[in-house]
This record gives sequence, C-alpha cells and structure tokens, in this order.
Amino acid sequence: MGAKQYTLKEKYLAIVLLDIIGSTAFVQRHGALKAAEWFQYHDRMTRNLCLKFSGREIDRSDGFLMSFDDPVDAVNFALTYQNKIPAKTRLNTRIGVHWGRVIEVTQDELWQAVGAKSVELEGISKNIAARTMSLCGPGQVLITKEAMEVIKGRTNGFTPEGTRYACAGAYRFKGVREPQVIYTVG
Repeated sequence: MGAKQYTLKEKYLAIVLLDIIGSTAFVQRHGALKAAEWFQYHDRMTRNLCLKFSGREIDRSDGFLMSFDDPVDAVNFALTYQNKIPAKTRLNTRIGVHWGRVIEVTQDELWQAVGAKSVELEGISKNIAARTMSLCGPGQVLITKEAMEVIKGRTNGFTPEGTRYACAGAYRFKGVREPQVIYTVG
C-alpha cells in the first residue's frame, strides 16, 4: 500500500438524499438532450438553495446527496425545496434527512484530477438516509428520529411558518440493526 492519498474525519452531519422520481421515464419521454437541459435547470436552483442553507453537494445522479452541519438547515432546505422547485420544474421529488455520525473522506488532488469527488461520505448513516428517502412519496420530506431529536423546538429565520412534524412509524431497514422511527415534516 502506497502513501495515503486521502484524509478521514469522523463527524456528525445531517445527510440529505433528494431523488427525482421517474427520471428515467422523463429521459425516455423527452430525449437525452432535452432532459439534460431540464435537469441542469433543476440542478442550478437546487444548488442555489443548498448554498443558501450552508449545505454541501457530495454527489449527484438523478438527485443529490448533500450534507449540512446543522439539521435545522437541512430540514429548512428540504421544505423550501419542496415548496418551490418542483412547481417550477414539474418534477416529482422525495427527500430523506438523517442526523448521524459519518466518516468524511477528503480525496487528494491527484485523485480529484481523474474524477474522484473532493469529499465522500462513508458509514451506516448514509444508508439510513437513503432508506429514509426511499419511503417517501412524491413531494414528501421524511426525517429520522435522530434528526428529530436534534431539531426539536429549534427553528431559525428560514424555518417555514407553521412547520409541523408527525411520527410516520417505525421501520426495519435492510442492513440496519435497530428499527428506525421516521417522522414526516411539512
């Protein structure tokens, strides 16, 4: 094994997974070029919101993997996104948020030069966020109990007025030992 070409940092983060529902059908219906233009329109607005709420884009495919230092910012991002962007793009989306311990991997410039992401996330928290998102219906935001416990009673100037939380139930996620209690927010 050669010289280490990455750094690892263990930390707590709010992990947000945003999925565009039906993206494959959208590409097939409109063609690759039109879909790429439409997704870029969507992605610019999403990145602007990510910046506004102090988030970081970690990865992108037919949606986004993002991280936030504060789960209040993550939830405010998700609610603002669902209130504004789908109406402008006519794309259905779903968002899952989890607060947990992750390993943040920062790749050296050598690997970034050949396409590696500058920052990657590792650990079960990423899987929990993904499983939470997979439970969502169109337009829905779901958060884990861990996120709920940290944000309970906390708001800031960006929190939409009248924001409410309700327990959606306990779920068993593949590969996760403990059942996960999930809340819907809106």
